[in-house]
Amino acid sequence: MEDVAAITGVTTELHPEDRDDDRQRDLKRDLLSPKLHIEGTTCSAAAGSPYRVEVLVNGQPAGISLQDGLGFVKINKGDTYSIRLHNLSPHDAAVRLSIDGLSVFTFSQLAEPDGTPKYRFYIVPKNSVGEIKGWHKTNSEVSSFLVTEYDKSAAASINHDQNIGTITAVFSAAWPRTGPKPADEDLTGKGLPNATGFGPPIAQVVEEVQRDVGRVRASVSLRYSK
Repeated sequence: MEDVAAITGVTTELHPEDRDDDRQRDLKRDLLSPKLHIEGTTCSAAAGSPYRVEVLVNGQPAGISLQDGLGFVKINKGDTYSIRLHNLSPHDAAVRLSIDGLSVFTFSQLAEPDGTPKYRFYIVPKNSVGEIKGWHKTNSEVSSFLVTEYDKSAAASINHDQNIGTITAVFSAAWPRTGPKPADEDLTGKGLPNATGFGPPIAQVVEEVQRDVGRVRASVSLRYSK
């Protein structure tokens, strides 16, 4: 379900205690009838959700509008942006963040022996906000998110052309491998649009941690290019 949410860019809220059939029903419902809750410059899958997304354009929080149930944030070609991930839940969150349908770790220099990226998630501690400033390169540097024409984008560099112009954050609960899991975890044709390329390197220091990751609890998606 995590892969479905990331690939489709759906905005949905799923309850970990629900049966798989019910979660699949809710996911299908939100795919067919998209919705988004906007509060200030943040957005979430539903009112009261602890998982929210905010976009900063050139360092400033950007407004979000609704268009046919889908969220839209205006980012012009030449702008840089970052993404704030709000986790207001009482447990850590593992967030799978995708830009233009690609994991932000796609171009990481840290890889497994088979060449796949070493990481899949950013961990946002409970009751906190994490800011992701660009495509992960190392644990001390990222390539900033820079909006450019498709031909110069990160996606074009690997001939990827699906979900261009989309930002998607998929949230799951996370907990230390030696610690207890959350109590509810086991209950049951106009041409190509602008895309995101590689901006100047900027510092963003992260620390590698070991976590177990639970079922998807929320997915939030925004469009920034039509």
